[in-house]
Amino acid sequence: MDIFKLYTDERGYERISINKFESMTRKAYPFYQPNDKGEIVQYAVCPDCNNPVQIIGLYKRLKNTDYPYGKHCTRSISDVADYDAQAFEYCSLANPNRSLTKDMKRKSKGEKGKQIISIIRNCFDQIAFILSKSTGIYITGKLAGRMLKEYKSSEGYLYFGANAMNVPWIFAYMANNHSLYGQRIVDQNLRETIKKHCPNIIFEGEWVKTKKYSEIEFWFTKHRQTMTSENGLTESMELKLTYNGKTFFSKKIDFDHDYFQNLMNYPDDKRPRQQELTDKAQEYFPAAD
Repeated sequence: MDIFKLYTDERGYERISINKFESMTRKAYPFYQPNDKGEIVQYAVCPDCNNPVQIIGLYKRLKNTDYPYGKHCTRSISDVADYDAQAFEYCSLANPNRSLTKDMKRKSKGEKGKQIISIIRNCFDQIAFILSKSTGIYITGKLAGRMLKEYKSSEGYLYFGANAMNVPWIFAYMANNHSLYGQRIVDQNLRETIKKHCPNIIFEGEWVKTKKYSEIEFWFTKHRQTMTSENGLTESMELKLTYNGKTFFSKKIDFDHDYFQNLMNYPDDKRPRQQELTDKAQEYFPAAD
């Protein structure tokens, strides 16, 4: 992996580099400590599974790559993190190239599930903003409520491929199928595509209406995780639109983890908030849930 964090209760991450790691750790214990051979090495925490990782190649040039990376430890590291074998098994950064299906789920919520739910509770308006931006479908309060209901019913936070970095996209992926009738399409090109392929669909401004009964729906499929040559995780999924049961539109959506993290970390007083959406998420996921 090409990212790290220092504490298990953090939800963000940083790119691995000498300058960043040294400035954040001050080259101090517990992030610099002896390994089993007595050598001083560097430790941090995996942003996905919260297991300890050793930073490889921070100071020594590596044979197979020019980039330092984090390697999972299979034991606890004093004062950094405890090793959790089940969390490691489900970690996207440890096993990124496996084939994933929606029915692959962890047995229990655990710390990862709790962290995902916390992000949904506290940042749902930002999640909706990202989904609207990447799909062209505006996430209204009513649509958000239906998606939240489906996501909770399907226990989407237990999905193997879910982590704190991809919450907006996996929320949509696990929220199943929804009607576009009465929804707002903010992407002009998507509106034109719908007009072309759906003869009974009309628009009132940006809002989807019908001349006579027709089904127009959207859903997401083909979630993929891949490790790049620079040890970074890339993810994508596909948006599908169907008209009377037939698919007429597909779009690959690449996950922008950095954009989501920056949005979450932006000060509340510096960005517009949609309290209605946050309140809706907290209805479905109360604080004690």
